[in-house]
Order: sequence, then structure tokens, then C-alpha cells
Amino acid sequence: MNKSTRFVLPVSSFRHVETPFLKQGYRDYIAVVDVRDLPDLSAWRKINVRDPKLSGAVPKAIRESVHDNPELFVFLNRGIVLAAESVSFNNQTSQLTLTLADPDLHGLLDGGHTYNILLEERETLQEPQYVKLEILEGFKQEEIPTLVDARNTSNQVRDQSLMNLQGEFEKLKRALALHHYSGLIAYKEHELLDDGGSKPIDVREVIAILTCFDRAYLRAQERTGGNSGPLKSAWYRFHDGGSAEERAGGADAAGRERCAAAAARRHRPGEGSGGQDPTIPGQDAALPQRAERSG
Repeated sequence: MNKSTRFVLPVSSFRHVETPFLKQGYRDYIAVVDVRDLPDLSAWRKINVRDPKLSGAVPKAIRESVHDNPELFVFLNRGIVLAAESVSFNNQTSQLTLTLADPDLHGLLDGGHTYNILLEERETLQEPQYVKLEILEGFKQEEIPTLVDARNTSNQVRDQSLMNLQGEFEKLKRALALHHYSGLIAYKEHELLDDGGSKPIDVREVIAILTCFDRAYLRAQERTGGNSGPLKSAWYRFHDGGSAEERAGGADAAGRERCAAAAARRHRPGEGSGGQDPTIPGQDAALPQRAERSG
């Protein structure tokens, strides 16, 4: 059972955004917070579909804005979005209380780049700096991925990140859990290893190779002149068990394990991606390259 966490923080302003959906339990709150008072959300990041990448154009622009536009930052930045179990505000003390209960439902929903950069930079700020904090309350677990997808618009969220949030890869994770390479597979964008490096195996590569073992599907594609299809289509065929012909031998569990193992081997130092994998019968030398392009 998850243990609830309460955060109490001073705010400069707070308001409840009135909507016609109060009876359904949906509530939206906006607060303006000093960045030095941002709570520690390290245990509440599961619903944020990708680990924030702190290099690149967007993080660079946020970092520069923090230092170059201290009075305008709260207006220039979209802010941080949280999902919470409950929200309360004390008018006498101007303190906001947030209660988070379920990591699959509550926590940092959007603004991960802003949040991480502000934590890094706040000790170096010469004057007070503020950020908008939006809190959503009353949303169901099945509605969270839709909110995440809609809110993450500055850099579009990739399919695999949303599918991971929806639990679509749990079957694959369980199948590979005991293999040495299981911790190297990135199921969402910018997923990191314990040492801070990027996970070297993209789940899209694993799915692309799995698709190569879907014999019935590939034969159908040959007849129609189509290609291997997008990520979701390829994965759902395996996730749902495929057709009767596929279950009879076209995409067996052992074959899936061998496919994932092949993806791991392609990332080992000294082992080229163009060679044959002896554990995969019938593979020709160009198969890994074709799999990469299909992903």
C-alpha cells in the first residue's frame, strides 16, 4: 500500500480555476512559488513519461531565461504541472498543502525540464525567482496518459514513452527480467542508467527485431507490398498474442527472448551490428540493419 506524502510550501499567490466540471471531481489550481520553496519530487516522477534531458535547445533556453530574465521568468515559462490527491490553501499563512498518495497517479506531470533546471540553478540566483505551479486534482489513472500527452507539447512525447506509462510493456519487462541486459533497455525517452549514462537499447529496436519473427504478418506484408508498420501496430500484435497461426509458432516466447538478446548483443563493445547472430535461425547478415530502419 502506498504511503501518502504531504508537502507544505509558502506561495506568493493561489487561485482555484473554476470550471463546469466540479461535480465530476475535476479541479485545477494555479500557484506562484519561489523556486527556493519547490518541494522534493524525486519520489513522485513516475507519471512524467521521460527523464528530463538537461542538454539541448529547450533546456539551454530555460537555463538562460532563469538568469537573464529574473523578473519575466514566471511569465516566459509554462511552469510545472502536478497531479495530486488533494489540495488545500491557508489564507492566513499563505501556505499551500499538497497530498500525493499514488506514484502511478500523482506527482510531476509536466515541466520536468523546468523543475530540474530550477533545482540546479536556485542556489546561484542573486534575487528571488518565481515559477507557476499548476495542480490538477480528481483525475482517474486511465486519464493521466491523456493529460501527459496533451501537456507535453514543446517536445512531442514519443509513442514508447506513453505506452510505457500505460503499462503496455509490462509483459516484455517480465519476460526479460532475469536477463543481464534487461536493465539496459530504455522504455521511455532519455531513460538513464544508475551512473547517469543513457540506456543503450531502445525498446523500439527490440520491437523491430520481434517483428522480424512475426512470420504470418511478414508474409501478409509481402503479399500487399506493405512495410512493418509503426511502433504501436507492431507491439500490439505481440502484446495481444497475435493470430492463431502466430501463436502456433510464428512468434513464440523463446523467439522473442532470442530477439531481445540479439538487440543487447548489438550494443556490446567489439560486437558489430552487421554480423550474424547464431542464436537466431535463418538470419542473414543484413537483418539488424533492416530491423533498425523499420523501427
